[in-house]
Amino acid sequence: MARLDLQGGGEEAGRVGVLVVEDDEDFARRVLGRVFDGGFDVRYAADVEEALAAVEAVDDLAAAIVDLNVPGPGPFDPASPRGRGFAVIEAVRRRFPRAEVVALTGYIHPELVSTAQRHGAIYVLKSNCGDNLRAVADRARGARDRLREEIDAFLDGVTRHGDLTRRQRQIVALSIAGWTHAEIADQLGISANTLKRHVRHVLAACGERSLDAIARRFWRHAVGTSVLDAGETD
Repeated sequence: MARLDLQGGGEEAGRVGVLVVEDDEDFARRVLGRVFDGGFDVRYAADVEEALAAVEAVDDLAAAIVDLNVPGPGPFDPASPRGRGFAVIEAVRRRFPRAEVVALTGYIHPELVSTAQRHGAIYVLKSNCGDNLRAVADRARGARDRLREEIDAFLDGVTRHGDLTRRQRQIVALSIAGWTHAEIADQLGISANTLKRHVRHVLAACGERSLDAIARRFWRHAVGTSVLDAGETD
């Protein structure tokens, strides 16, 4: 499994997690590279085994683009679809139920369409996928922007002993998205010691002992807010 170099925007925190499952890497770069061209953390898997490992490895996934005929165990029969790409879609649905899922294929078959719909996936033909994928990218960006706003509001409510700098807010956002200390330092282009200094300030400001504790506190806050919002009536 490898990351496609599609994201750009090196210092932008809270990039959108996208999984691309496609054995034709040229197609993935040529077509998807124009859609997921900035602010995305795109992981590429060329077969079912790599894709299933990727689903388990990532901490956050906003969208999955899955070629239904990706190499994997068993034959691929459009008239009786099972396994292959659908095995990946099922894994994504179990772990990331809110993720946007695209069932990408070169076949036109009613059974493929109905099976994709039963899995909560958007059925998209490779020959005409641009507009559909751009819509998925736009929705994923919207989810990222809402998450940033929620993180900023959360930090405004819990910080003490002074405000956090923009860089320190980036560090918190990346930690909440599941990034390790080493990955955060690499993404932001700072040394491990510089990261440690920022983290010490963040922990003092938030009154917590670790970034993981801040992340857990944020997600408890986010889930609680969602429940309250869902229960509101006019």
